[in-house]
Amino acid sequence: MDLGLRGRVWTPIGPSPISKDLEFNGLVSAIAISPSNERIIYMGTGGGGMWKSMNGGYTWLPLFDREQSLGIGEPAGIAIDPNNSNILYLGTSNRLSKSTATERVVGPTGLFKSTDGGQSWICLGSNYPLGNTGNADQFIDQNINVVIIDPSDSNTLYLAADRGVFRSTDGGLNWIQGKRSFTEFLEGEALSLVLDASISNLKILYAGILGVGVFRSIDGGLNWTQVLGGTTPVVQAPFNKVVVDIAPPTSQPNPAGVQVIYTALRGIGGVPERIGIYLSRDQGSTWSKQSGADVPEPQFDYAFHMAVDPGSPGDGINDIIYLGGVGQRRSDDSGNKFENISSGQHADTHAWAFFRRPYPSPYVVYCGNDGGLVRSTDKGTTWEPLNSGGLQTGLFYNITTRPTANILGLEVGSLQDHGIYTRLTTFGTNWKGTLGGDGGDVAYDGSHTSLYASNWGGAAPGVWLSKDDGLTFPTEITPWDATSEPGKYIASIATDPFRFGTVYVSGSKNLWQSFDFGSTWRPISEITGSCDDIDVARENGNYVVMCVDDKVFISTNALAQTGVTFTNIKRNLPGRFVTRVRFDPNDPNTIYAVLAGFNPPSDPTRQGHVFRTSISATRWTDISPNVNVPCGALALDGDTTPTTIYVGAEFGVLRSVDGGSSWSVLDDIHFPRVPVLDLELNTGVLVAATYGRGAFAFGENFVDPVIAVNLENYLSFGTVLQGPAYLKLQIFNVGYSDTTTSTKKPLIIESVQRLTGSNSFSVLPTPGTPVVIKAGEHIDFSIKYDPAGAGVEEIATIRIISSDPFSPYVHLLATGRQEPYD
Repeated sequence: MDLGLRGRVWTPIGPSPISKDLEFNGLVSAIAISPSNERIIYMGTGGGGMWKSMNGGYTWLPLFDREQSLGIGEPAGIAIDPNNSNILYLGTSNRLSKSTATERVVGPTGLFKSTDGGQSWICLGSNYPLGNTGNADQFIDQNINVVIIDPSDSNTLYLAADRGVFRSTDGGLNWIQGKRSFTEFLEGEALSLVLDASISNLKILYAGILGVGVFRSIDGGLNWTQVLGGTTPVVQAPFNKVVVDIAPPTSQPNPAGVQVIYTALRGIGGVPERIGIYLSRDQGSTWSKQSGADVPEPQFDYAFHMAVDPGSPGDGINDIIYLGGVGQRRSDDSGNKFENISSGQHADTHAWAFFRRPYPSPYVVYCGNDGGLVRSTDKGTTWEPLNSGGLQTGLFYNITTRPTANILGLEVGSLQDHGIYTRLTTFGTNWKGTLGGDGGDVAYDGSHTSLYASNWGGAAPGVWLSKDDGLTFPTEITPWDATSEPGKYIASIATDPFRFGTVYVSGSKNLWQSFDFGSTWRPISEITGSCDDIDVARENGNYVVMCVDDKVFISTNALAQTGVTFTNIKRNLPGRFVTRVRFDPNDPNTIYAVLAGFNPPSDPTRQGHVFRTSISATRWTDISPNVNVPCGALALDGDTTPTTIYVGAEFGVLRSVDGGSSWSVLDDIHFPRVPVLDLELNTGVLVAATYGRGAFAFGENFVDPVIAVNLENYLSFGTVLQGPAYLKLQIFNVGYSDTTTSTKKPLIIESVQRLTGSNSFSVLPTPGTPVVIKAGEHIDFSIKYDPAGAGVEEIATIRIISSDPFSPYVHLLATGRQEPYD
């Protein structure tokens, strides 16, 4: 068996930043700044987890990569305890992350808590570690939108989620849902929530419920009264998203609490793009509609958020309001007139945050949007991007590569709301933006002299041709027009590797084919559904395969002048969406497919995620790994025997070197648990495009030092008759370079210790730490298990802290139990 893939570790390759006319990165859904230190910033993303900066946003470190859901709640899913900044709460959400209307993806995984500044997390209500009980597990599979910590009592929390508003008085373990009447809970999508903390003994909150209105609670979230809705005289019903915020207290705080309340409604009168700004000066008893001149247009409920500057006078006359939709605006007169402050940032807005600087300086304002995070110290006149320094949160749809003198090759990718980006002429992790809009697909011609790309520019989808590796796309080659078909949002592209100029593009109604680099086109097959992938056999250009919804179609005469036919070979595939199809590089008669969605436990006919068949066969063979996880990417290595299979799944990349009989995870330590939507293998380097954490490359010569571990029996002690028992933990430095041995960096192990869980587990004190591991060497640690009692299932988290720059914290689980007594 030959192994064509070189390398030992995944390395992030950007984009960081995504450079066009400005510096961008991926979607930001939540922002939290330490109230006592402006340099400490936490940032939540739509699909790339949570990040922390210790220097004001100039460098970043991911802190949530090992969890199973990396979408963070919008607009305020992160909360910092104002009395202890090491305590954080984080609410997960997939509202802004990858999802489909037809296939369930990994949902939100609940509410998390950290007591060490985000270095480690527990999922509240998960029963791990001991004492983590309660009913917080109700937030699993529920989008959490806002988390608030009461500054007068750090154990009291308020939370807005998809099913209403909740309160906890024990640090998030147990929750009570608020009621709107004696028998009726306050239900609905609570997309905004704010606490009036101006008077410590008052517990007044306001919540915005989608399509319903604004509710007020005066007893700490237990009972709620509607104060604005469709019957409010100044409101035009129906409406959609509801955003509520309060003004800061006046210079002489009202003993009854803040009186001035602001509400922004999207879609008033049933018109999707209409926004209404409303003001109450008596805690919601009466309302007036502000003029709202020059408000931005929203992008439905996706991009629409409002916040009141805490530096405002709080008088309802001269308050400063920030409003974001497709573009950003600021009002200095409580919402009557708005000024455009969009210059210097991305259009689509999701979150606002503020930090107080000494008077008379204005509050620092932060805006999170589809282009990342920006900051302004002059009320939005100018914006500073905070989107580099290791931050990598791009949402890729597809990626392609071509061989170059650089071992990494040249990558070009398509991204959500950023279009097409290339690494050409850039160094490190910086990518250059070229074609705007939403990126679709990218593919090099077989000659590697032409690059094809699809995008959605706003009005309609298009297909483009570049002759300079994506630096420019001067030529539009869209096959369809307004009279033939509307086109497809993410139009798939495939090229014939040996017939230069032969290219295929999926439309909304047809599969299109060109023999002249897109100058002329012909439809060769009708499409009913969504064609999400196309492939051309390397050894026979007549063989073309495509997946449409839950079906696979193949042609064996695609190059015929007339009468091209496609045959449905769905056969026994489960009735779930097929995301990728590929011919075996060495055998055009063999086809592989991977599927989205989950295996339904009650339906044995819909099981499996990875399949193989041949053209002459009548069935697909299920070669799936033994995990129930959606799969979205597929790459095959024809330089090995048998063909090595790489599958991009919802949590990483899997590899099989024996035709699917067995599978392993490809470097789980350095790859975040993020959906992989595309894989590209070229000259021994595998590149993964993720939806939320940018692109990664698995190859040689990238990082030094690099940590790897070998766990004896996976640190599973099983049933122990009598303790103590011991298992070995080996830590390796697999980093290396092409330079002399003296220049190879050692791996420094700062500590290996039990972090949390049962204290029946421990790490023996020898070897002592810190300890240095040279490149190519390893060191052994021993994990001790001395059971606490017979028949007790026990678990603990072992933490390794090292100098690996991309994985400084490695968390491992140790498990065991003692044989019950007779």
